Amino acid sequence: MSPKTLIEQQLLVEMKSYLIDTRLSVSEIADLLNFEDASYMCRFFRRKTGCSPLEFRNGSAVREEAE
Repeated sequence: MSPKTLIEQQLLVEMKSYLIDTRLSVSEIADLLNFEDASYMCRFFRRKTGCSPLEFRNGSAVREEAE
């Protein structure tokens, strides 16, 4: 794997962790992870996962309730 791929994977792990485990807004998460703005983070997240950060957060909440 290239260094870029490893960095992107780690960013996704951190984004998913913040989305699942905190009530921080997407903008706050973007700031914490040093994205220029929330829209750039959302585009990055959607490109890598196929869903928006909010769709991921809502889907995670549904899965947790079902368990």
